[in-house]
Amino acid sequence: MIYNSRKYKLFVRFSFIISFVFALILGVLLSVIALNLGYWSVSTVIAVALVAVAFFLYLFFSSVAKYWKMGKIAKKEFPEEWEKVLREYVEFYNGLDDEDRTKFKQKILLFLSEKKISGIETEIDDRVKLLIAASAVIPVFNIDDWEYDDISEILVYPGRFDNDYRFDGSNHFLGMVTGKGGVIIISKQDIIEGFKHWEKGRNVGIHEFAHKIDGGDGYIDGIPFLIMDKNLAKEWKRVRSDEIEKIKKGESDIDSYATRSNAEYFAVSCEYF
Repeated sequence: MIYNSRKYKLFVRFSFIISFVFALILGVLLSVIALNLGYWSVSTVIAVALVAVAFFLYLFFSSVAKYWKMGKIAKKEFPEEWEKVLREYVEFYNGLDDEDRTKFKQKILLFLSEKKISGIETEIDDRVKLLIAASAVIPVFNIDDWEYDDISEILVYPGRFDNDYRFDGSNHFLGMVTGKGGVIIISKQDIIEGFKHWEKGRNVGIHEFAHKIDGGDGYIDGIPFLIMDKNLAKEWKRVRSDEIEKIKKGESDIDSYATRSNAEYFAVSCEYF
């Protein structure tokens, strides 16, 4: 959730009202109990008021603390060297106007502050981290309150890997969303190549994050209901069916890997951002 978005401001107001209502209810309940027990006095009133205020502050600040922290992070200056990486590798970024570029950089800062990116038998530099963050931001760029809550870590392998997560044998996986712990695996070599040669429409980072977007409703089935209503999903199914037939006939520019399943069609389509 971008700190200055309309939804964020509404969230803060809503949190304030809800916290106030619950604190008021608590204050009334404590007052009724004190009256029934015969303990009502000036000191009792003060004690009840202090408890209610403390409860209000706890509820309110615990609900908005995360987003205030996000606001501070988003306001940080974006390093010049980082922007050079975006300009060199991320064509999506180059196509944005100044306002949207600022928004894109804010989302990059937020993603990198929240997600752990670890190299497995390979060194990862700022370039790799920025490209991973960019591939996460691009598919949901215009959804201000989107968060990858179910991702705990991104593992970066030096190259492609096999079913046993080895990269020294028959290596054919560029990336993978694991079934445990909210972990994504991405090939370092392939994410760099994907951004360097964006015109080919292949980007393993965007592909894997698209699977996480798709699975946000609990099912990786090619229909991300968290960002699609029923009417849009119905139209999406129609377009998908027509396009898959074109792919099979060799009449589409979309990679044939998209025909493996509905989930893969969604992920592959997202790569063409």
